Amino acid sequence: MTAIEELLDDSVDLLLLHDGPDHPEPGFRGCSAVRASLESRRPLLTIRGHAHWPRSLVGQPNGGQVLNADAQVFILSEGTRR
Repeated sequence: MTAIEELLDDSVDLLLLHDGPDHPEPGFRGCSAVRASLESRRPLLTIRGHAHWPRSLVGQPNGGQVLNADAQVFILSEGTRR
Protein backbone atom coordinates (compact mmCIF):
# COMPACT_ATOMS: atom_id res chain seq x y z
CA MET A 1 0.00 0.00 0.00
CA THR A 2 2.75 2.46 0.78
CA ALA A 3 4.09 2.32 -2.79
CA ILE A 4 0.67 3.20 -4.24
CA GLU A 5 0.20 6.01 -1.75
CA GLU A 6 3.63 7.43 -2.59
CA LEU A 7 2.90 7.34 -6.33
CA LEU A 8 -0.50 8.99 -6.19
CA ASP A 9 -0.40 12.75 -6.32
CA ASP A 10 -2.43 15.43 -8.07
CA SER A 11 -0.79 14.71 -11.43
CA VAL A 12 -2.05 11.09 -11.65
CA ASP A 13 -5.19 10.56 -13.76
CA LEU A 14 -4.91 6.82 -14.48
CA LEU A 15 -3.68 3.98 -12.28
CA LEU A 16 -3.14 0.51 -13.79
CA LEU A 17 -2.89 -2.43 -11.38
CA HIS A 18 -2.79 -6.22 -11.74
CA ASP A 19 -5.08 -6.60 -8.74
CA GLY A 20 -6.69 -3.63 -7.13
CA PRO A 21 -9.50 -2.28 -5.02
CA ASP A 22 -12.57 -4.18 -4.02
CA HIS A 23 -16.07 -2.70 -4.09
CA PRO A 24 -18.56 -2.82 -1.19
CA GLU A 25 -21.21 -4.73 -3.17
CA PRO A 26 -21.08 -8.55 -2.98
CA GLY A 27 -19.05 -10.24 -5.72
CA PHE A 28 -16.50 -7.45 -6.26
CA ARG A 29 -13.31 -9.01 -4.89
CA GLY A 30 -10.14 -7.05 -4.31
CA CYS A 31 -8.26 -5.21 -1.61
CA SER A 32 -10.23 -2.95 0.74
CA ALA A 33 -7.04 -1.09 1.76
CA VAL A 34 -6.44 -0.10 -1.88
CA ARG A 35 -10.06 1.06 -2.15
CA ALA A 36 -9.73 3.19 1.00
CA SER A 37 -6.53 4.76 -0.30
CA LEU A 38 -8.09 5.61 -3.67
CA GLU A 39 -11.27 7.01 -2.12
CA SER A 40 -9.25 9.39 0.06
CA ARG A 41 -7.74 11.12 -3.00
CA ARG A 42 -9.02 13.15 -5.89
CA PRO A 43 -10.98 11.14 -8.49
CA LEU A 44 -9.04 9.08 -11.00
CA LEU A 45 -9.59 6.10 -13.25
CA THR A 46 -8.18 2.85 -11.88
CA ILE A 47 -7.89 -0.12 -14.23
CA ARG A 48 -7.47 -3.52 -12.64
CA GLY A 49 -7.86 -7.20 -13.47
CA HIS A 50 -7.16 -10.54 -11.83
CA ALA A 51 -10.66 -11.22 -10.46
CA HIS A 52 -13.98 -11.44 -12.30
CA TRP A 53 -16.64 -8.91 -11.27
CA PRO A 54 -20.37 -8.94 -12.05
CA ARG A 55 -19.94 -5.51 -13.77
CA SER A 56 -16.83 -4.08 -15.38
CA LEU A 57 -17.19 -0.47 -14.24
CA VAL A 58 -18.02 0.83 -10.76
CA GLY A 59 -17.96 4.30 -9.25
CA GLN A 60 -16.37 5.48 -6.05
CA PRO A 61 -17.83 7.97 -3.55
CA ASN A 62 -15.20 10.58 -4.48
CA GLY A 63 -16.19 10.46 -8.17
CA GLY A 64 -13.40 8.10 -9.26
CA GLN A 65 -14.07 4.99 -11.30
CA VAL A 66 -12.68 1.45 -11.28
CA LEU A 67 -12.63 -0.51 -14.53
CA ASN A 68 -12.10 -4.25 -14.14
CA ALA A 69 -10.54 -5.51 -17.37
CA ASP A 70 -10.33 -9.17 -16.31
CA ALA A 71 -10.61 -11.37 -19.45
CA GLN A 72 -11.83 -8.41 -21.53
CA VAL A 73 -10.44 -5.88 -23.98
CA PHE A 74 -11.11 -2.15 -23.66
CA ILE A 75 -9.99 0.53 -26.07
CA LEU A 76 -9.53 3.93 -24.48
CA SER A 77 -9.27 6.91 -26.78
CA GLU A 78 -9.55 10.64 -26.49
CA GLY A 79 -12.90 11.85 -27.79
CA THR A 80 -13.29 14.21 -30.72
CA ARG A 81 -12.95 17.80 -29.59
CA ARG A 82 -15.08 20.49 -31.15
